[in-house]
Amino acid sequence: MKPPSLHIRPAKADDAAAIAQLVNAAYRPPAGSGGWTHESALLDGQRTGIDAVAALIAASGAGSVVLTGLMADTPVGCVLVETDAGGAHIGMLAVSPAQQTAGLGKQLLAAAEEWAHERFGSTIALLTVIGARPELKSFYLRRGYHDTGRRLPYPAGGATGQPLHGALDLHVLEKSLQAPGREHATTGFTGAESAVPNVLS
Repeated sequence: MKPPSLHIRPAKADDAAAIAQLVNAAYRPPAGSGGWTHESALLDGQRTGIDAVAALIAASGAGSVVLTGLMADTPVGCVLVETDAGGAHIGMLAVSPAQQTAGLGKQLLAAAEEWAHERFGSTIALLTVIGARPELKSFYLRRGYHDTGRRLPYPAGGATGQPLHGALDLHVLEKSLQAPGREHATTGFTGAESAVPNVLS
């Protein structure tokens, strides 16, 4: 069955609350109520907050963007792209639990990669996955990422939650954005939405 189509655009300031809610619903829902991406058995606390998302949206510009995927004008997914000399760092990929397994995460990831390559000129995409989440890591490996072998400690005590059972490590994954056959999303970027908007108030 063909996956539902998303309208993907840069997030606006008034999207911050909805994006924060869906990220927390995807990754830190109450026990037994989340989709397959949840981390509630590994980490305590919220994954993000409205202020943190608002700051990311406000910082969007020449080297970063928060993309949101909408169905019927309602945000159901998001992804963050931030660039530096090392490449494009992709994070905060989240889909509302009610819409998971429908292929929306693949569309958002492909859109992030397209934006990184076409808008920011990045040739490498990087992301981190909690090592204790092999099923999530496999999702990215199937999308063309490979394990660099680099390991980073999860930032215990930070704003993204506290590990419940000792230290966690993050696996650094990488993908060439110049590889033949790289997937592109049908993003529907048109007109004014083709540029990252200035959302500073």
